[in-house]
Amino acid sequence: MFVGLAVAVAGAAVAGCLFTIPLFALARFTEPAHGTGREWFTTGLRWAAGLGVVAGLVVGTVTAWWYREGYTLPESPPPSETP
Repeated sequence: MFVGLAVAVAGAAVAGCLFTIPLFALARFTEPAHGTGREWFTTGLRWAAGLGVVAGLVVGTVTAWWYREGYTLPESPPPSETP
């Protein structure tokens, strides 16, 4: 359960990056003087960075707890046994 949640959070973060990086580039290149200097943009960057740090700490903590408790990921079958 926790590992699935951690993977979902990490996947959401990667998807968010894939969506926001082009928007950042678009804002930067369309209006070089104002695109990334607007208040709503810098506030959004601060929130995104803060939430990214918090999400990373939560996922790292859950993963460390998971392995400390002795849980492991399922073993993959050898390549000869895969369908």
